[in-house]
Amino acid sequence: MKLRPALLYILFFVCGFFLLYLSGCKDDEGGDAETITTYEDKDNDGFGNPNTETELTELTEGYVLDNTDCDDTNASINPDEDEIPDNDVDENCDGLKDLTWFEDADEDGFGNPEEMEIGDVAPEGYVDNGDDCDDTNADINPDAAEIKGNSIDENCDGDAESAVCGDGVLDIGEVCDDGNGMSGDGCNDTCQSDETCGNGYVDVGEVCDDGNTVSGDGCNATCQSDETCGNGIVDDCEDCDDGNTTSFDGCSSICENEEGPEGEVACDDMIDNDCNGFVDCNDFNCQGISGCPEVFCDDAVDNDGDGDIDCNDSDCSSSQACGG
Repeated sequence: MKLRPALLYILFFVCGFFLLYLSGCKDDEGGDAETITTYEDKDNDGFGNPNTETELTELTEGYVLDNTDCDDTNASINPDEDEIPDNDVDENCDGLKDLTWFEDADEDGFGNPEEMEIGDVAPEGYVDNGDDCDDTNADINPDAAEIKGNSIDENCDGDAESAVCGDGVLDIGEVCDDGNGMSGDGCNDTCQSDETCGNGYVDVGEVCDDGNTVSGDGCNATCQSDETCGNGIVDDCEDCDDGNTTSFDGCSSICENEEGPEGEVACDDMIDNDCNGFVDCNDFNCQGISGCPEVFCDDAVDNDGDGDIDCNDSDCSSSQACGG
């Protein structure tokens, strides 16, 4: 059977349409065209906002295929940017923030401003501040208490505070600090003395202070005498002290009593009883005392107090020193 040309034409058209439908071809009368997924790129940096997914049949200005921008309002923030540390901004959109870390060698919690590392995590032995002024000493940092008077800036404030006498705080270099700048109240006006005899500091009211409370060494036990004859104070080994070093006024020039053996109480014991360097009959106190003849004939001393000295004394007539 032969088909008419018109029937063949109709059959061909129907088959062609069916084949086009099966092949997914779209027509111009309401069929869906092929689309692509795009993302808005408002800041035109080439990276799209992942929250603006849009299906388009072709790329349109202001849209891109990328969806990795983390701030589509700022062209300086996208995955191609370099991270700038310490500014709370994630420039490269990696979800991490780089910080500057400082070495803390003395482990006091404060870092060395000269030793730094950059990263999103602190390296071992590093902290997030560079506030230490001495990273070799854990006692020196911004939290340390300042010790005044030692020329060290413990709290890193740039000021090594000096000791202040009279502030009531016992600083380095101070012996005492009673909160005032006056002497005579147990702490002197320089805070260098507790005003006790024997501390080695001559305070108001003291004649001397040799660092002890022992007499006979040039400063007596009360710090009131320098133990010199003629100072008006009768010290150990002195019989008297009339405030001068003149003899024949009742107290001799070496502070021995001129009225008898007050100091050298024993003139035959070979002991310098009054500590003046003269023993027994050689002592002024023993001169003229019975039993003390002129036994020394070459010492220029009137040992027996009879007014005659050495070879002029009859006691020395037989002395070899006098030609006897």
